[in-house]
Amino acid sequence: MKIALELKQVSFGFAQQSKLFFNQLSGQFPAGALHFVRGQNGAGKSTIFNILRGIVHPQENITGTIIVDGVVHTFDKDNREALGSLQNDIKLVQQDFDLMLADKLSFEENLQIARLNFYPSLNTLPVAQKLPAFVERFRIPKQKPVHMLSGGQRQMLAILMALQKPTKVLLLDEPTAALDAHNAKMIMEFLQSLVEESGLTVLIISHDLELVGHYAKNRYYQINIDEATGLRSLHLIA
Repeated sequence: MKIALELKQVSFGFAQQSKLFFNQLSGQFPAGALHFVRGQNGAGKSTIFNILRGIVHPQENITGTIIVDGVVHTFDKDNREALGSLQNDIKLVQQDFDLMLADKLSFEENLQIARLNFYPSLNTLPVAQKLPAFVERFRIPKQKPVHMLSGGQRQMLAILMALQKPTKVLLLDEPTAALDAHNAKMIMEFLQSLVEESGLTVLIISHDLELVGHYAKNRYYQINIDEATGLRSLHLIA
């Protein structure tokens, strides 16, 4: 079984706080699958995603190793250079995914924009990557302005935009939180098809117990907080 993402004894503390926030987080995420992380409000789910993308302030304390597709990124107080390379391989779609979208442009135009460099020229938009064949099953009107699409269709667009550049691990922060039951089911079916067809590894934060129970097949990571010390740790529920 290929492991796409692994955390090894990752500890983290916020700036100007003597106590650690996370204590030696460890976990393995096999390739080509949906993975879930649960935890109460304030447990640090979004902080884990920031760490995985190397978004750590200079004053914050971090040690440990993150392995992405066999490439080892090790960091401590004297060596933080490895953090900068994580964003090349790990992409994030935030909970407020609409912020990624140009709502007056079409589905296809948004995909083209997602391929632009940081300092683009808008004179000629690049050709979007060919979409996976399964996307056609969702009957998205690709020429309509994005604001006319359903919430589920816009979420699918945000995910596909994140994948317009090379990605080894995709992070999703509460992808169904703003959706009704119909659109939430559509998104999960979309993600299942995505990992099955492309082999992508997807890591999802979710509060939805029913969703996690069904799609994680009772295997997910739980962030636990030690009441005595306040330290957070990561535990596999299987």
